[in-house]
Amino acid sequence: MMQKNITDKFIEIILNMSESELPNQVINQATRCLIDYIGVTTAGAFTRSKKNRLLLNELRTHGKIPVIGTGECTDLFTAALTNGMNAHEVELDDGHRHGTMHPASPIMSSLLPVAYQNNVFGEDLLRGIVLGYEAAIRLACAVQPYHKEHGFHTTGTCGTIGAAVGIGIMLRYSCTQLKAVLSAAVSSAAGVLENIEDCSELKPYNAGRAALDAVAAAYVGKNDKGPDNILGGKRGFLSVFGGCKSSEHLFQSGNYYAIEKIYFKPYASCRFTHAPLEAAYIALCANNLDIDNIDQVEIYTYKAAVFGQDHKNIQGSNSAKMSIPYCVACMLVTGQVGIQSFTNELLQSKKIHHLMDKITINIDYELTAAAPGIRAAIAVVKMRDGAEFIHRVDYPKGEPEYPMPDADIEQKFSDLLTFSERSPKKIAAGLSTIRNVKNDSTAFLELLKEL
Repeated sequence: MMQKNITDKFIEIILNMSESELPNQVINQATRCLIDYIGVTTAGAFTRSKKNRLLLNELRTHGKIPVIGTGECTDLFTAALTNGMNAHEVELDDGHRHGTMHPASPIMSSLLPVAYQNNVFGEDLLRGIVLGYEAAIRLACAVQPYHKEHGFHTTGTCGTIGAAVGIGIMLRYSCTQLKAVLSAAVSSAAGVLENIEDCSELKPYNAGRAALDAVAAAYVGKNDKGPDNILGGKRGFLSVFGGCKSSEHLFQSGNYYAIEKIYFKPYASCRFTHAPLEAAYIALCANNLDIDNIDQVEIYTYKAAVFGQDHKNIQGSNSAKMSIPYCVACMLVTGQVGIQSFTNELLQSKKIHHLMDKITINIDYELTAAAPGIRAAIAVVKMRDGAEFIHRVDYPKGEPEYPMPDADIEQKFSDLLTFSERSPKKIAAGLSTIRNVKNDSTAFLELLKEL
């Protein structure tokens, strides 16, 4: 009997999990992820409305697959691409701190168009989502921190693979088919972090392209054969994307699914900014401080959060979303870092820029050693009279250790759809339909066209 290689073992784990009955808490979490995704993607579509029209017009594609939040229909691939970009536009999509990735934007953006085309039942859709997250997050954890340190954007790379696997699970592919799908997806995996630099607006493209390529990999792999060991081969995924052949994270077992350990975002900025802005704001509010009397704000956090997020030269809204100094200053001045915190008016605010000049970002090596298990930040607020106020945040809101309750997820959905100029009646109906996706997939799939 031939010995199973790393790829075979990984596929076996995913298939075994897919054949087990999903626990109620996992179904509930997948539904929460859907609520969050639809809200975030609709707001992204509203924000990108002009760009979406130009893209759809220039591609001149035709089809019946809805592009979420646009009222437009197109072909399967263009829908996945556009959904993925819209989902990652406003920096509010869910994430996983150990994998340093955003699973929803590529996974949901590819599974939903395929589900619509194939009229997939709600339970099969939820199963595809859950196992898509499982595959993506396990792979992401296996290649970090090498992956990020070498400039790869995990949402684009592991997102492609997880989304393709999720489609295969949703459509009930065989073990042989799923292995070929995995191989095709690894070959398609791409995305570099340089796309977040300067005034670049291309970060969402990494997610959109991942969704598009996942669909292609899922259909090509259904009928073609791949190599025997795409994950563990000498030129396979772990070697090329992880700089090693360690498979420890691929096979870690526990009494939970990976989707249960994702975070939801309450702030419309890079997750690395969340602990710093919370720490500074809590120090401000807890001590009733006057921001006009602040002399200096020192932020101490882990190394990965500092590199690429410590800039004060704000070159547009995307640059601001990646800046700890801007997000901390905006939170202290306005009390929020939401979807409307990156308007030209705020980006040019003298009060925010004056406060940014007082903010320093520092690497703390104890916090670095604790990451990613704890991605903490310490804020030291120094006043003109010499007083100092210190606050530390280990887990910003939305982490599994400090979860957003259902009411907050649903309020976020309502706020994002209100921002997108949807009526209260449509918002309430949409929320009710998503909650019931397991029992009525037809109504849910129609919602993708109507919302």
